[in-house]
Amino acid sequence: TPNESLNSLRMSTTNEEVIESSEEQVVKTTEDTSNSNAEDATQNESIENSEKGTNEETAMDEEAVVEKADSTEKQVEITEDSASEQQKEDAKDKEYKYELMYWANVHARGGTCRFLFERAGVEFKDTLVKKSEWPELKKSSPCGSLPYLIVNENGKKRRIMNSIACGHYIAQVTGEIPKDPIEAANCLAIMVIVEEVQTNVANVAQRFIISRLFGLNKFVKVTLPWLFSTLAKYKNGRKFFHGDTPYAGDLMCYFFLEILDLKAEKQFNAVLDKHPGIKTWFKDMRENEGMIKFMEKRPKYKFG
Repeated sequence: TPNESLNSLRMSTTNEEVIESSEEQVVKTTEDTSNSNAEDATQNESIENSEKGTNEETAMDEEAVVEKADSTEKQVEITEDSASEQQKEDAKDKEYKYELMYWANVHARGGTCRFLFERAGVEFKDTLVKKSEWPELKKSSPCGSLPYLIVNENGKKRRIMNSIACGHYIAQVTGEIPKDPIEAANCLAIMVIVEEVQTNVANVAQRFIISRLFGLNKFVKVTLPWLFSTLAKYKNGRKFFHGDTPYAGDLMCYFFLEILDLKAEKQFNAVLDKHPGIKTWFKDMRENEGMIKFMEKRPKYKFG
């Protein structure tokens, strides 16, 4: 090790100094042999003292090197421990208040919650759940489904189930909700409508192929046109559903329609073209500055 090499070097150098010093003293003693015995005794005593002093100095040097090495190692350990503790504190701070639980490799219902948190500048723990983890995690899920939100209030963890409730809660605590009570209620209504349609699509996708084809055909011809007509009434000629700013209702609707545009672009746009107000809204949502920033940071997933 570097410390052992340093010890060896210092000891070697010191020993050479001892040898050179001893040789000089021996020469001096030989030259003074003709002097009295008292002088010889004095000289020998001087040599012994010199050797003793040099050995003590060597020992002190070795101890100093060891102490310095120990001190350095301790400082490294303290630094590593401090860094580890700091990382734990940082992780604790990040997950202290909010933790969103949702599927890995899919955005869908998790998009609204993530966007609201990020637009408000609120840190949260985004826990991505794998299918292999779900059976065990499902036991602690409020209603056996995702997403759900964990809110840590002074050490007490509380859970909010359902994407509508999660999105509405986040909008409230971050101030991302219309100030007007009527608009706030309509915002919640839009979230409920979109969730019902989205659940219908999910149910269709889970059926066997014949039912799925029939369900998709009904969805494109009946459900989707009804959804666009209903949303147009809430929009009422405004840029977004509640004015100049997209709120939770706009977000939940956009992230759902984004999947349709991705997975069934031809059928989706055929219906969208017949509803110019919603088509303009969809374009404005996609080109919104906050949405652009969010989408740039968002991972690319195969399933939307």
